[in-house]
Amino acid sequence: MIITKDSNPEKDIYFLGASLIGILDSIEAEKVDFFEAYQKMNNQKPITMSLFSLVVDWLFLIGSVKSEKNHIVKCF
Repeated sequence: MIITKDSNPEKDIYFLGASLIGILDSIEAEKVDFFEAYQKMNNQKPITMSLFSLVVDWLFLIGSVKSEKNHIVKCF
């Protein structure tokens, strides 16, 4: 489930996706290394690699990012 009323909002995909978009927006480059983005997100909010991958997948599905080898490409 994407949004639940019983869990912390800090763990919802929407909230984490918005946080990742903020991080990607602060980086001037169009392409960002996947692990660099994970490191920056993990420093801001502790997050597991599997949850981070789910967030990136969510952003890919809604068209906010694209994937190119080991990079996240911004579409905004």
